[in-house]
Amino acid sequence: MKKQIVSVLAIVMSIVVTACGSTTSTATEETKSSVSAEESAKSAYDSLNSASEMVDVLMSSVLSAWWFSIDKGDDYILDYRTGIYDFAKDVGLDNTAASTAFNEVVEKTSYATLGERVYGQAFGEPAICVGVVNKYCENEGIFSQIDEHLSKAKEAIKAAESADANLSYAEDLRNYYTELQSYYEYAKSPSGSYKECSAQVETHRSNLKTYKNNLAFDLE
Repeated sequence: MKKQIVSVLAIVMSIVVTACGSTTSTATEETKSSVSAEESAKSAYDSLNSASEMVDVLMSSVLSAWWFSIDKGDDYILDYRTGIYDFAKDVGLDNTAASTAFNEVVEKTSYATLGERVYGQAFGEPAICVGVVNKYCENEGIFSQIDEHLSKAKEAIKAAESADANLSYAEDLRNYYTELQSYYEYAKSPSGSYKECSAQVETHRSNLKTYKNNLAFDLE
């Protein structure tokens, strides 16, 4: 009888240990998944913040270039080299790199056929001034850096959602990414009047601030 009791107890203990081991293993896997999701989310958040800062600087430069054309565009009709110097200073660009970008942009316009004596007139065209900023950013690798941050953010968001399908702030991460991508595209190809552009920029900035603040509570 005693032997039977001992045998039964051994079987029960074996089942309990096995069950506990399974529970512990499951809990461990869930913890690993949760940590992985949070780490990926934080990585996405950091990449989005870096890209956001760079896009905002880009957009500020675009607006400065646009305003330069409106405010000073007619001041350099006969002296485009001084125009480049002042343009670079007002917009916040390196003078040498800005000069290279200016020449590359102007060479693709009708001014190129007329020669350097009319290059100064190009400052009177907002599209050219904005184009110089974009060419500058392309030449200096700024677009590549932004693209890299956005790419990393996108992959990290996917990884976070894959690790935890119920991630509470996944939607805000996606909204942050989508809004930033839209802002970036607009910065590279702004439209409307200067006033309309400025209003559009403020809308993007306000939306981005909202998404960032929503995420900051969980990810900072």
